[in-house]
Amino acid sequence: MLECELSFDPSSALSMNLSFLFAGLTLLEKQGLLRIRRVRHCFDFKKSGKYPHRLILELTSQGKTLAFDIGDGYQDIHSPEFFDDILSHTDYYFKTSYSSEFASRLKYPDRFFRLGVIFRCSCEGNRFEKEMARYYLGKRQYKSAAYYALNEKKIQLSGDYRKFQASEHFDSYDLMMWTRLWKVGKTPASDIQKVYPELTIEQAREKSEYIYNMLQQTNEERIRLVRLLKSELGGRFIGGLADDEISRREAPELITQDDRVTVRERYIETGKGNVINLLSKGLHGCIGARYCESFAAGRAFLTDRMVYELPGELRDGRNYSEYSSPEDAAGKAVALLDDVELIHKLESNNTEYYNKYLRPDMLMRNALKTAFPESGF
Repeated sequence: MLECELSFDPSSALSMNLSFLFAGLTLLEKQGLLRIRRVRHCFDFKKSGKYPHRLILELTSQGKTLAFDIGDGYQDIHSPEFFDDILSHTDYYFKTSYSSEFASRLKYPDRFFRLGVIFRCSCEGNRFEKEMARYYLGKRQYKSAAYYALNEKKIQLSGDYRKFQASEHFDSYDLMMWTRLWKVGKTPASDIQKVYPELTIEQAREKSEYIYNMLQQTNEERIRLVRLLKSELGGRFIGGLADDEISRREAPELITQDDRVTVRERYIETGKGNVINLLSKGLHGCIGARYCESFAAGRAFLTDRMVYELPGELRDGRNYSEYSSPEDAAGKAVALLDDVELIHKLESNNTEYYNKYLRPDMLMRNALKTAFPESGF
């Protein structure tokens, strides 16, 4: 049995997504494959330069250090040289947004691995909820500490990873897409330098311009996608834009109030039914949580070209239908909805893929098998 210690920073609002990794390790512990000896709270991952940001779970065992990085893209990793210093003290670095092109420029490419894609979930007995209660207690934020302590089982039940799983086939399908727009504005280079002091003023200006263009392009493409899908599919389209100030200003006619997608619990149930999903890359090219939710639900989906790489074999026509533009997406959505036999094939392949690579226990087991091949994983 592998004995290990964990370290993470619970202070970030986005650290909630680390619950997926904790759930995977908790399940492996229940299976008798490992034992978590201790969990440490570390608040200097980024400040000390040990890691590029706070969205890291560190696992140490048998003198080896493993880092699990769930940060979006490479916005915190400004160059291979910057990352080489991090890899110099890390034996195995697993990243959700994995790029083989970036890996080829590293000094230690053999320490850099694909992790997969995750979504926020939990499981019975997950250590994560206890750690969040302990964190807030230490901060003397007693209401938050009490919330986690008193609702631990409820949180684990409502977020249980098994609630996202399905594998049923249907005779006809609709297409689902629910998305949001981003606030677009140029961040002063001086503000970016406060977050990334390692950047020169010119590099900070370039980063500001990149972020501005990325947000603007993302919004434009999402508006075009929703408009075309509503036009082409009519009643077979479920979804639209989230209702917020940005959507009301930019495209109010595309906002949906359909509680099949706007209410989280119903969205999960709708996503396990007779739908195919239309997905697109997130900010910084990330492969977002809805991809993992689609795999878990055993659904077919359409996607633009994935910027980053997932483990195993995934390809157009086997797991998804790839589109190159909003116009292409609309045409391929119509074609896929009319090909129920292909949908069933994609669904079966995605269920198999999820159970092999993305289920929380399997995602963590595959990583640990890489680092500890002799431990029976």
